[in-house]
Amino acid sequence: MPKKARTFIWKARRRLMAAIMRAANPAATFGDGVLVEGFRPRICALGEFRAGRGLYFRAPTRAAEINVGERASLTIGDSVLLNDGVHIEARLRVDIGSHCKIAHNVAIMDTNFHQVDEGEEIHCAEVVIEDNVWIGRGAIVLPGVTIGRNSVIAAGAVVTRDIPPNSLATGNPATVKRPVSASASFVRK
Repeated sequence: MPKKARTFIWKARRRLMAAIMRAANPAATFGDGVLVEGFRPRICALGEFRAGRGLYFRAPTRAAEINVGERASLTIGDSVLLNDGVHIEARLRVDIGSHCKIAHNVAIMDTNFHQVDEGEEIHCAEVVIEDNVWIGRGAIVLPGVTIGRNSVIAAGAVVTRDIPPNSLATGNPATVKRPVSASASFVRK
């Protein structure tokens, strides 16, 4: 098949998937070029859910799961990749910047869902993931965390506190191991 025909089919497929996602999730707003490879994500958006252009769900074995509670918001920037089994839970506010890559089985949550001590309130705090962040397989991002631009969160890390821009963080709890080299125009591929 000629390259021009393949390009046309690819673009048509992205437009069609964006329309399907909009129809299946009327409370959500999707930019153009949504692509789903494999299982369509399970989305329950009772609050505000806005996704930018070029959102890519790569889920050949397990769907992503996205839950946005009432009076909560989830914002996803342009050209974001969400892999198999990603779970995003927004009960207050979760912001994910543009050009982020989120690997398999990552959990991002702005609530702990339950009390830790008797009589204690359920903890909710905003999560902000700035532009061009890569979160490795099986990492967990907990309430109240900001991950700075261009940072990398290693596989299996548990992010319990802020990670500054241009940092590589590993471990449980995640700690900064070294700086990441990134120019102002760097975009992760």
